[in-house]
Amino acid sequence: MHVFEIADSDGDLGAVRLTASNVERYQADFGYFLEPGVLLTGMSIDTEVIDDDAIVNRLQLANDRRSVFWYVESTDDPTTFDVNFAVTTNDGQELNYTVHYVVGARE
Repeated sequence: MHVFEIADSDGDLGAVRLTASNVERYQADFGYFLEPGVLLTGMSIDTEVIDDDAIVNRLQLANDRRSVFWYVESTDDPTTFDVNFAVTTNDGQELNYTVHYVVGARE
């Protein structure tokens, strides 16, 4: 599992390499960023996947409501794609992030 430690209200979380024909779990941990009493209330994901070379699914809020999880499944074909996700909080914030995925050998 790959964990992103969230430190800002919005942003680019960088690039992640994913092995072709693989499924991996990812976590965005907001525990260091959210103020005491602020909890995550929802999550949505928008992907920019070319030719259906990857599937992003199983969005899940952690039981403590301070992290979110998702899975990425890649095919055999090398590709690159972005995953844009937003989370909402119980105090009305909407926070937006992007992860860049590189599958296989393509840069």
